[in-house]
Amino acid sequence: VGPCETTVEGDYDQLMEIVPMCNAENRDRILDLIMEGDMSKLDISEILPFLNKAQINRLLEGYLESADREEAAERIEDFMPFINHEGKDRIVDYLIEGDLDDVNIEDYLPFLNSPQKDRIVSWITQQKDPVNIEEVLPFLNRTQKRALLTWAVEHMDLEDLTECAPFMEEEMISEYVKRYV
Repeated sequence: VGPCETTVEGDYDQLMEIVPMCNAENRDRILDLIMEGDMSKLDISEILPFLNKAQINRLLEGYLESADREEAAERIEDFMPFINHEGKDRIVDYLIEGDLDDVNIEDYLPFLNSPQKDRIVSWITQQKDPVNIEEVLPFLNRTQKRALLTWAVEHMDLEDLTECAPFMEEEMISEYVKRYV
């Protein structure tokens, strides 16, 4: 029995250390053990570079299904550099199913493509309560910024909206001034 053929559930840290030396079959066994246990105790960012796409997607699904939302939002951020388009779509689905207060959406945006960002902008603009969007705006294209800022001018108070002014085009600033003067 080699070092990658362990079936001991005890020390996850030791299992994490041998993942880079394991073949795909043994990484699958280790993932089984991880997913059977308390996944919240693990720093999975250390093993993600050594997993194949199927294993990463399986682990991601495990987190999305088992962890509480706030904890999962923190953990799934680690997956962003390693997952494919479908995995990112799944994360966007997960994010927009909940409340904006549960996530730091700006942490995900650098990894998303334009259609995924469109979905995030649409989700934000459907919120009843104004949110801080100044951290989101730098990651958006012109059309997405315009949509988000148009919503902001209509829904945000002066203090919060002032934070967004550096991202506004001249005509939008004129609308902003008209609203408050």
